[in-house]
Amino acid sequence: MKMVLFLFILSLSAFANEGKSRVEAAIQDLLATTHKEIVDDASMNFKMSLFEIKSDEYFFISNISWKRALLGTSHYRIGYNPLVFKNHITDLALKGVLAHELMHTNDYVHGSTLGTIIPIGIKVSMSKSRVQYERKTDLKVVLKGLGPELIAYREWQYPLLSTEALKTKRKEYLTPEEIVFIMEIQNEFPELLQKWLKRKIPLNLIEMKKQVEALNV
Repeated sequence: MKMVLFLFILSLSAFANEGKSRVEAAIQDLLATTHKEIVDDASMNFKMSLFEIKSDEYFFISNISWKRALLGTSHYRIGYNPLVFKNHITDLALKGVLAHELMHTNDYVHGSTLGTIIPIGIKVSMSKSRVQYERKTDLKVVLKGLGPELIAYREWQYPLLSTEALKTKRKEYLTPEEIVFIMEIQNEFPELLQKWLKRKIPLNLIEMKKQVEALNV
């Protein structure tokens, strides 16, 4: 596998540097295993930067450098909030959320600015489209065999959220209960899961179960 070049923004905090090292290690592991296609399909000049997020709302984000958007260079970025390490995020949970963010990176790698990146930006700016995009991204993570890791992240994340924020997260992303259900049916109903990826993914566990029950009639 081609080596991934990480460019790090300097920080004066040793604690932050330790957290940054954990993020780097988790990403390297994912790029060498479940997300290997990102590096395999990217150009030889593939670069990934890590940067700190100063926010009370976001813990992790995936985006691109302006050079990627305007010039097509292979430079991608993962942002992380140092607060996650103060709140003792586990390695399993860290792997789960980074698996999700790297699926976004995968979209950027395999798309063009006009054909993919701008449409994704439009999707995430619109509530209904954002829900579909994020839930489908979670589904892709589960289908890579990382359901337990994604559950670990949600179980770590939920207690830190306000009531309103928790309601939003449970709507926009797969819940632990939904992830468990998908893992239970994925071998028996692979075509249905592919349909959810290509068309519309159900918005809650009840809708998921109804679609499965309809196939069993």
